[in-house]
Amino acid sequence: MRNPHFEELFSGLSHAPGFQGVVSRVASEVVGEPVRVSGLTLAAKAVYIALVYRETRRPFLIVTDGNKQAEALYPLLRTFCSLFEAGTVPQLLPAFDALPGQGMSPHGDI
Repeated sequence: MRNPHFEELFSGLSHAPGFQGVVSRVASEVVGEPVRVSGLTLAAKAVYIALVYRETRRPFLIVTDGNKQAEALYPLLRTFCSLFEAGTVPQLLPAFDALPGQGMSPHGDI
């Protein structure tokens, strides 16, 4: 059941021209350049990712510049996906601690 208060609070975001441009690029059937969005705070990224997913239902691969940023984004993304009833639960894939070709195995906990 959607929360009308959240819908009202965030309805302006989903009607913005920039957001609609991202949605149309993600929803297009043409596979091409990755969609890059920059200049947003971590919380804003999570909000927009959840809203774009809710609008398009297309799978996402979100790449961050390290484990710290991924671990900071993950709970925000889970929260907004839940609030917007996006219909998915994001997954976090940790980085390997060894690169391919190094001749080392990753840590056993990974």
